[in-house]
Amino acid sequence: MEFLFSSGAMSNSQSSSVPSTPSSIEKLDFPCIDERDCCPDGGRKAWFVVLGGFLAQCSTWGIMMSFNVFKDYYLSTLLAQSSTPVISAIGSLQLFLAYGLGPVVGRAFDAYGIRVLYPLGSSLAVLGLLLTSFCQENQPWQIFLTHGVMFGIGTSIMTTPPLALCNHWFDRKRPLALGIVVSGTGMGGAVFPPLLLKLIEVLGFRWAVRVCALISTVCLGLNWWLATARLPPIGGMSLKSAVDFNGFRDCRYALAATASCLMAYALYIPYFFIGDYADLYDVPQNIVDLLVPLTNFCGFVSRIAPAFIATIVGPLDVLLASSWGSAILVLGMWLPSHTAAPIAVFGGLYGFFSGPFTSIMPSYVANITPQEHYGARLGMIDFFIAVATLVGPPTQGALIDPKDEDHFQHLIIFTGSTIAASGIVLVITRLVDSRQSKSRINQ
Repeated sequence: MEFLFSSGAMSNSQSSSVPSTPSSIEKLDFPCIDERDCCPDGGRKAWFVVLGGFLAQCSTWGIMMSFNVFKDYYLSTLLAQSSTPVISAIGSLQLFLAYGLGPVVGRAFDAYGIRVLYPLGSSLAVLGLLLTSFCQENQPWQIFLTHGVMFGIGTSIMTTPPLALCNHWFDRKRPLALGIVVSGTGMGGAVFPPLLLKLIEVLGFRWAVRVCALISTVCLGLNWWLATARLPPIGGMSLKSAVDFNGFRDCRYALAATASCLMAYALYIPYFFIGDYADLYDVPQNIVDLLVPLTNFCGFVSRIAPAFIATIVGPLDVLLASSWGSAILVLGMWLPSHTAAPIAVFGGLYGFFSGPFTSIMPSYVANITPQEHYGARLGMIDFFIAVATLVGPPTQGALIDPKDEDHFQHLIIFTGSTIAASGIVLVITRLVDSRQSKSRINQ
């Protein structure tokens, strides 16, 4: 996510001194001094980068969002002697690593580009899945190392770089490009859980995981093949500079990080608990099984459609609509829903309104961050999200233990209030952003 506005067109008075630019940007209708300031904003290579990023997000986060399927099998068969908290910790670990390593991965992208990161991340993700399929029964440490650590690190490496690479190629169309890439998580979340369930039923768990690993290999390989770096790496990464804290000098960036943390703390609660909530009111099992894929699919659609709007009205206004729309749905629709139809409608609408947050926030950060530091600062936002996802499940689980109507009401009110708090922070961000924009115009 990015912070300082990347410059666009230069003034006419500067145009006479503009040096020749590379052929990849000669077609731009405005002059520029620095290639970093001149995005092609389209073209075959740029859209290939978007397609590759979509495939990478789909194959890694799609499997990540299938953890409930893995968890059910672990509890019933592979790790039958382990407790539910132990198995849940595997999912929390991989999710924390996927986000928590963001600052280092983002800084590594700025320093070295995709040449090292893409093969490393792809190999770790695929190898983690393959080794998971060979783990022995009642050996949770093996699952922790393969499914938790290796796959989590691989997913982290394949999360930030595709987004940062899009930022090199797009300017005005950046929200749309990033929205398409991030929509891969929604598509993967809609496809992989039912696919994995069917494969386990037909082939058994071990071969089902191997088939998923093969699909990931194809998707990640295509991403690697389609990706083209436009800007040279800045180099110079050291242990001391592995994390970039300079973005917090910009109030807008600090507010964006706070809003992201609050939103991430509550964003996935409906995804995780809507099935349990439906079970509480005896919703038929065939409908319960479709609730999460439905929510994910609507999230996939909403990561693309609002991106068009963001190119017109700006990412902040879309983020405001996403946060407040999600909060209203949780408090006004989920809370009073007690039958199959309204619960399913809520799931679809919530997926649609919450989806843009994860796809549009990187675009806003791009607006306020220099391109050469985008990877590191986007990764720092991911770290805040990681903290929220790490502490979230224990506190959320405590609110519905035991799982009865009163405890679920507490959880729903907590969810809506937290999302609303994120919306309040975004309102402050909007005011600060508008004030700074007016100051630059007056200057």
